[in-house]
Amino acid sequence: MFVRRILAVGAGAAVVAAGGFLASPASAAGFEGVPDIACDTWISGTKANGVCRGTAREETYRVKAVCRMGNGAGTFTKYGPWRGVGLPDYSSADCGATVLSASIQFRV
Repeated sequence: MFVRRILAVGAGAAVVAAGGFLASPASAAGFEGVPDIACDTWISGTKANGVCRGTAREETYRVKAVCRMGNGAGTFTKYGPWRGVGLPDYSSADCGATVLSASIQFRV
C-alpha cells in the first residue's frame, strides 16, 4: 500500500491524491519512514499557485484551480504544469478570471 504524510496550508488548501492514502498531519504522526510533504497554495489575482516541499523527490504535483466564468454563468477548471516535490519552482494556473479555489493534485 502506498502511504504519504502530507501537511497542507494556504488559500482554501485541499490536497488530493490520485490513488493513494492521505492522512492528516495529526493522524500521520505514527507512520515511520514515510516521506513528509508540505504543500502550500495561494491565489494572486487571476492565478492559482501551489508548491510542495519535502523529502519525496520522486513525487510530482500540480495546482488545480476552480475558476468563475467572466459572465458569472458557471465555473471551469484549469491545471498548472506538473512539478517535482522539493524543486525550486512552483505550479501555476491562470484562470483569466476569478479564482474560486486552489488545491494540489499528486500524480502516483
